[in-house]
Amino acid sequence: MSSDISEELLHELSQSSSVQRMLEYENQNENIPDLSAQRKARRIPSMTRTDRHRPRQSMFRTPSQSNMYRSTSRQLREQKKPIPIHLKQKLEEKRQSFIASRVEADEETQTDPDESVLEKTPTSWWAWLAFLLTCCIPSIFIRVCLKKQNKQMQQAWREKLTLVYIILAFCAILAFITYGLNVVLCSSTTLQFPYSVVVNGVRTPAQYDTIRVYGRIYPLSVMKDFFTSKGLTLTDDFANMEISSIFVRDVRTSCSAFPVISNAISSNSCRIISPSGNFTWKTKATGRLLNAKTIIIPVIQGVIITQNNQCISFKDLRQYYHSKVRISFEWEDLRPTYVNGPKNILLLGNSSKKIAMEFFNVNIKIEEAHGVIFFLVLNLTDYFNQNQPIYGDIVDRTLRGAVGNDASYSIMMYPQGRDAYSCLMERYSIGSIEREPGGCIVSRIVSTVILVVVIGLVVVRFSMALLFHWIISPRLVKPGGRSNWLALRSFINNGAMRSNRTPGPYDSYIPATSTARFATSAVSMAPNVAPNTNTAASSTHSDIVQTELYTLLLVTCYSEGEEGLRITMDSLAETEYSTKHKILFVIADGIITGAGETKSTPDIVIGMMDIDPTMANPEPQAYLAVASGEKQLNMAKVYAGHYRGVPCITVVKCGTSEEANGPKPGNRGKRDSQIILMSYFQRILFNDRLCELDYELFWKMTWLMKNVTPDRFELVLMVDADTKVLPDALTYMVTAMANDTTIMGLCGETRIANKRASWVTAIQVFEYYISHHYAKAFESLFGIVTCLPGCFSMYRIKAPKNGAWVPILANPDIILEYNQNVVTTLHEKNLLLLGEDRFLSTLLLRTFPKRQMVFVPQARCKTVVPDEFSVLLSQRRRWINSTVHNLMELVLVSDLCGIACLSMQFSVFVDLIGTLVLPAAIVMTIYLIVDTIVSSHPQWQSLGLFLGVIFLPALLIGITTLKFVYIGWMAIYIVALPIWNFVLPVYSYWHFDDFSWGATRVVVGEKKGSSHGNAEGKFDSSRLIMKKWEDWEAERTGQTQTFVKCKDQIPNLQPMATRLLL
Repeated sequence: MSSDISEELLHELSQSSSVQRMLEYENQNENIPDLSAQRKARRIPSMTRTDRHRPRQSMFRTPSQSNMYRSTSRQLREQKKPIPIHLKQKLEEKRQSFIASRVEADEETQTDPDESVLEKTPTSWWAWLAFLLTCCIPSIFIRVCLKKQNKQMQQAWREKLTLVYIILAFCAILAFITYGLNVVLCSSTTLQFPYSVVVNGVRTPAQYDTIRVYGRIYPLSVMKDFFTSKGLTLTDDFANMEISSIFVRDVRTSCSAFPVISNAISSNSCRIISPSGNFTWKTKATGRLLNAKTIIIPVIQGVIITQNNQCISFKDLRQYYHSKVRISFEWEDLRPTYVNGPKNILLLGNSSKKIAMEFFNVNIKIEEAHGVIFFLVLNLTDYFNQNQPIYGDIVDRTLRGAVGNDASYSIMMYPQGRDAYSCLMERYSIGSIEREPGGCIVSRIVSTVILVVVIGLVVVRFSMALLFHWIISPRLVKPGGRSNWLALRSFINNGAMRSNRTPGPYDSYIPATSTARFATSAVSMAPNVAPNTNTAASSTHSDIVQTELYTLLLVTCYSEGEEGLRITMDSLAETEYSTKHKILFVIADGIITGAGETKSTPDIVIGMMDIDPTMANPEPQAYLAVASGEKQLNMAKVYAGHYRGVPCITVVKCGTSEEANGPKPGNRGKRDSQIILMSYFQRILFNDRLCELDYELFWKMTWLMKNVTPDRFELVLMVDADTKVLPDALTYMVTAMANDTTIMGLCGETRIANKRASWVTAIQVFEYYISHHYAKAFESLFGIVTCLPGCFSMYRIKAPKNGAWVPILANPDIILEYNQNVVTTLHEKNLLLLGEDRFLSTLLLRTFPKRQMVFVPQARCKTVVPDEFSVLLSQRRRWINSTVHNLMELVLVSDLCGIACLSMQFSVFVDLIGTLVLPAAIVMTIYLIVDTIVSSHPQWQSLGLFLGVIFLPALLIGITTLKFVYIGWMAIYIVALPIWNFVLPVYSYWHFDDFSWGATRVVVGEKKGSSHGNAEGKFDSSRLIMKKWEDWEAERTGQTQTFVKCKDQIPNLQPMATRLLL
């Protein structure tokens, strides 16, 4: 029964999306296995694609499947039989009822789905987190004071503030690791001043304006006040002196069992003598001659002596002022060979005391230690001068034998030593040994590890960048590429070899020359073609490239003037590449007149072309635009001609009749311009239905390229309208693509054309250079350049594989993600509205993680950069915000090259964190520089890290380019680091919810805040006509026959369609 259905009716039903969905449903329920679950498991995680996992249909059939498919179709066509009259009537009734139900359903659901989406507030975990972190800010405040009227704007503001909180947290963590970790782990209660310092290689005692008592440091002013309270006068002559001799320290009666033996003539007990003072004894006779007595009286010069020779209690000093600062000695200070230090000193610590308490069961009080191990330096000069072993002979011999060393263990070995231990510390301590607490050691280890990791990352990136420049990059543009097997595969599977091309429906296509309303004569254009000055060079094979691939040169323009457009198009036309294998493809984004211009951008482009009079006034063609509301329908005119002898297509987005009087008719954004090309090639490669604009492009491109159909094109070079491409750049880029079929995208070096226009352009010169030759060179070694700049990049439309083709830029998954017209979340808006070029690179890496995106330094271009700070601020706001959100997407891709810390995923994570903490990093860098200048103890590790990060790029410049003029540009860049790392990031982060292009492109009559994607009105889908290629061709040429290759697809629809109608 199914064979009796007329093919014409089935063809109409095949255009119905409902029937197609039912057919897909039927196929899933029959014997065809459903692999959707497996494909879902293999999908790369994405923050923008959480509920859009769908089973993907097979893109290409194997030869056996194709043969079976054709034989079945042929059998079904041969089984044609007349349909009975009653079945025809029933079929017609079903058809009419089906059409009527569709019309009623469309009328009932005329509400714009975009409006409901825009009114709906996201309810994801991220939205709830943003609300919880900003719950203290009421919605009425955001709506009234911040002028955020709808819920989407309010939610975006909350998400922005949440991201700012997260960035501040990362900055705080960085500051804590850099400075706070040492304070927390190394917070010793006892500060230490070194006893000696090394000056010019000689160790000398350090000079301080302080007083030392039993090794503790006291301010001179405090000691003056204390001595005044005791009726004594302390002068500045006693600064930097140890005055323990005037104090008695037995505050715990540790020395009660040991007598004090003092010689009044030789001892300095209870008195102190300044370095400039003198203290002598004289004899004096008293009384009468017979009864004369001789007494000894002191002669005091610069000496402080207490009344009645009674020492001052150290306990009183501690109650008056408690010092936590000690004088610290190093081992060199203890050695007897040190001539400038005190003599007869040794070390005594409490670590051995703890051992004695544990092994000898001795209960010894640990002085002021609170369980902390410490070592005190003892000066036993007074004890040795007394020459009396008051602590016992064993202790006396031990002390005399341990001068200059650690006597702790030796003393604790004997009972007499354990008894005298505390008294020795009470009477003779003059300081502590230089030591580092455990917390300080941990802090230093952590800091050292971080330093090694950061320097390691810098050195590894630097080394890999050099490796790429020296070894990899020269091989990219030479025959054979990086390896011979890649060159062999690229040559065998090359699309230019017809024997290896998969036959397509356009193989026998020959454009008509004199029929229908679109027809024209191919010969009529010849007189108007301007001669190409570079015809000889561009029509022959280059010495660099041996396989010339059909390449499309896409130029997207918006509000550029004639000078910039002519420079770009001249440079592309003059590239040393075959004119037969390239075509200029210009897309003007709306009828836009730039600031200071008298003509609109489309008029400028059309005026520069050589257009045949028969094609001077093309009809507007409809297509589905990237927008919401009624702006989803857009119209565009296609101008076909030549520019300096090179085939040229210009698409002018002119808008519908309703927006003709608007400020920017036809404007839909740069992403829409790219989608026009991408979706066009997708429909061509898959033989899908074409819109009016698609077919207009198809036949005019084929006519311009002399019967070379668009499905033969493999590469597309995307440049902006203010870019000048050097003559050999295109050849180098095509060569790299031809040598290695795994490369799906590449970029060249972008240099600045207006370097000396202003200080704003001057600070960008080195930034552009280092971003290519350092960052992109490192990423190219992995084959994963995370961002191909939109001003100068090449993509592969399709890649040869096993005698067939794999769509790359025309891949349906990529176009599905890139073609989102309703964008609601802050993350999606930063991806799609601000940095579409970077997001396209992200999509390619996420969809094809095993393929490569590289940097070709031999291909160069020059571009005009912002020369005003306001324009730079607006541009970098978009770039920085899109970078952050794209890196968030790439961090989730686990299939990138490498493993663990040696993977590209780890590198992306480091780049993301580094981008977020830029403001904190520059603040700490400035603090480090100031601290190094004013401090006597600079942080050499951090300073070395800073110098390495700054000057390694300079070394890279000298090695790779030998253009030392960039050293001067680097100096300008370093001076402007606060702008790059603080001003621009802080401004960008606070404007996360600003999705406008700002001052980058100024348009006459444009209002601030206006957007090409505003949802207005309702989309009328009936105005968008979609037909198969053969139907458009039959209409254009006036022919009624259809092509067998296309009709072979219809019998597949018969089984399901028959059941629907019967």
